[in-house]
Amino acid sequence: SVPEELSVRVVGDTPSYPGKSISSIVSKDAWKRLPWYGQLALLIIAEQRSCAKGEGCSREDWVLALPKSLPTPLHWSDDQLMASSYQGLINSVRAQKSKWRAMHAGIKSSAPEPPSE
Repeated sequence: SVPEELSVRVVGDTPSYPGKSISSIVSKDAWKRLPWYGQLALLIIAEQRSCAKGEGCSREDWVLALPKSLPTPLHWSDDQLMASSYQGLINSVRAQKSKWRAMHAGIKSSAPEPPSE
């Protein structure tokens, strides 16, 4: 099992977790509007930034083990997606991309150092 102090989890509606603040990544209001998976993604980004800056990253081994890219349909180019010829998949991926771009736009407009796409 993972010790609680090493876990990354979404708790309540405050954009911080033990020893870290993510106010440079997202405003408190934008944080509250995000679904849990958007909040969790920002906590992981905060941890990655902390490790990259050498700021006492207790989760460095875990951060380094994260994949650099994901070969999922969401990450395919439009040409790759269209080559699938599966309209249900195409529609679903487009809807998900649109939703995530809207979340990113809300985050980006709310903080001094928002994550990149």
